[in-house]
Amino acid sequence: MPLFHSGPIACILVASLAASAPLAAETSREYEQRQRDRQYEATRDAIARPNTPNAPMTSNGLSDEDVARMSRNKEAAERSRAQRAEEAEQLYRQEQHERAEAERRAESDRAAREQIDSERIHREMSQIDTRDYRAFKLALKTIDAAEVGSPEAKDAIQIITRWSNKGEAEAQAALGCLMVFGLVPSGASSGRDLLYNAVRANAPSIYMLRYAEALEGGFGGPVDLLGARCWYRAIVACNTPDAVHASHVLGRMDELGQGASIDQPSAARWYRAAAKGGDLAARLRLAEMQRDGLGMVADPSAARAEFTALSASEDAEVAGWAKADLR
Repeated sequence: MPLFHSGPIACILVASLAASAPLAAETSREYEQRQRDRQYEATRDAIARPNTPNAPMTSNGLSDEDVARMSRNKEAAERSRAQRAEEAEQLYRQEQHERAEAERRAESDRAAREQIDSERIHREMSQIDTRDYRAFKLALKTIDAAEVGSPEAKDAIQIITRWSNKGEAEAQAALGCLMVFGLVPSGASSGRDLLYNAVRANAPSIYMLRYAEALEGGFGGPVDLLGARCWYRAIVACNTPDAVHASHVLGRMDELGQGASIDQPSAARWYRAAAKGGDLAARLRLAEMQRDGLGMVADPSAARAEFTALSASEDAEVAGWAKADLR
């Protein structure tokens, strides 16, 4: 029996198949288009994340692999910084060691030179007759260089004493200084009188300064600030090499009212005179007075300019105070 019969039923089946053919073709095309769209989206996402095509994402939009890579980079940077810090610390310790070694060698060389100089001076003194004036001059140099209580210092004091007994003004002044400031075990008061008489007998100007310092500090007798002021003024009036230092001291005494009432304008004048002579400490104090308006019209800007200039001074102490004034 044939599967399909000819007749009306066969005609109906043929017509139905012919009508469903276009619908099947349209459904197939839509499926293919959807497949292409999905492939395009997958390709686009792969291009956007080439290293993590299917990696899970964290809450901040980074993949776990990105977070791990950033963590590794951070650890590597920290190790690099720690290594550089350790290298810098090693370099600093090496520089400190080299500096200390250089200072030790310099101190050793200085001590060796001083020993050689001391031996040379002692040898020269032993070769010169103590009655010779050259021995006295050499004794003065020895006192400045030799250690207190050393054999060289004792020999020098004996020579200075011998020439002082002869009436030599400089020897009397030198011996008076040694007695006043306690370098010779003798009466300080007699040393002060000896120094005074030597200064009046036209001893070198340095002893005028030493006598003024003895009066100001009460060495070898009571404190006499008024007398010290008179001698400091005499040093300035005579224009001796110590006039700059004496001007500074007079400025301080006027500022503090030592030996007279406080006089800020006078103190500023003395400081200015000392500063013109190259006294950096006086120049610094004058700038501070200018900043605060003491003894003059206040001018903070000019004072600050002075502080800036003095902060670069070769005198470490003055430079330090100037930097402190700039803060």
